[in-house]
Amino acid sequence: MADEIVVVTDARQEPWYELLVDDCKAIMTEGIFNSRWTLLETYHQLGERIVTDENYQKEAKGNKSSVQDLAQNLRISERTIYYAVQFYEKYPQLETVPEGKNISWNKIITKYLPNQTQQSMDATVFSHKSLEYYTPEWVLDAARLVMGGIDLDPASCIEAQENVKAIKYYTLENDGLSKEWHGRVWLNPPYSKTNGKSNQEIWANKLIEQYECGNVNAALLLVKAALGYKWFEKLFDKLPVCFLSNRLSFILEDGNDDGQSKQGTTIFYLGDDFDRFLSIFRKYGRVVPNSEDLDALLR
Repeated sequence: MADEIVVVTDARQEPWYELLVDDCKAIMTEGIFNSRWTLLETYHQLGERIVTDENYQKEAKGNKSSVQDLAQNLRISERTIYYAVQFYEKYPQLETVPEGKNISWNKIITKYLPNQTQQSMDATVFSHKSLEYYTPEWVLDAARLVMGGIDLDPASCIEAQENVKAIKYYTLENDGLSKEWHGRVWLNPPYSKTNGKSNQEIWANKLIEQYECGNVNAALLLVKAALGYKWFEKLFDKLPVCFLSNRLSFILEDGNDDGQSKQGTTIFYLGDDFDRFLSIFRKYGRVVPNSEDLDALLR
């Protein structure tokens, strides 16, 4: 009996495959457009609600503390309120916004809204002047390549999600530290202190706890290169890390990407595919295995 001849074809050349790819691209593109527009609708509605409230306008006239109080109660920044109000006042009809549904919130506030000179633009990460900074998009693209996606961003805000695009995220208001974390996690913790203790340490400890108990199956943690600090040395011993070659330029609240870090940045990896982490991040900096693996290599 003659051996059966199996003809192997490349599915990528088939019409049905091309149709599948086109349909999937259309779905993702529509999703991105819809999420951008939903964010714009949110800020427009926020601005409208504030501007059209006569009682608040009387209270806020010449009284800066009223904006501070409202920001604190809403758990957003004062700057976000200023921009939302400006956005509504300039475009009372949302349909008149330039570039239609393809425009992003960052572009609105950097290109189409007046400059808020009284709002300092020099508050960058590690200066402790602000908690509001967001990860550059290229870092997040690399993170998605390593993990295959981002299921959870536990220390985030609605603005940051324009780039992170996590399936689920927690904000200051719903307190990610009090929740269980699951799946593939991206964590860029706040660079401030709570009761004298580094938030980077607090959030990193939570991440390790959730990973070791099996809730988190892969994660990337972005923190400052704090060699000599106990919390950082603990991470350095335990986890593989990439020391980024260049200081990051974080995205500030106003959408500008000129918030350059005042010191180096590291990205720690938690997961079972170190080779993939190495292959993706080695182009961005020096990748070092954890202490145990490093010792094994040197024996």
